[in-house]
Amino acid sequence: MERMVAVRSSFQAGIHNVDTYRRQKLLFSISISIILIIAVIAAARYPELIFDCAFLCVYCAGLYTDMVMGYAALP
Repeated sequence: MERMVAVRSSFQAGIHNVDTYRRQKLLFSISISIILIIAVIAAARYPELIFDCAFLCVYCAGLYTDMVMGYAALP
């Protein structure tokens, strides 16, 4: 009986960790999307910043790829 309770509580902790990871992944994706939108708007409005904005877009794409592949250091 005690073992069953221990297994159940560890399973619930695992579910909580998965939900937390998904929430962090979603927030990370949203923040990257906002940065990309700002970079595109800035590039359209200020043509002299096009290279800076392009670098920012490539950097964010790399961060997103790292997150999807599981290499990003999410706490």
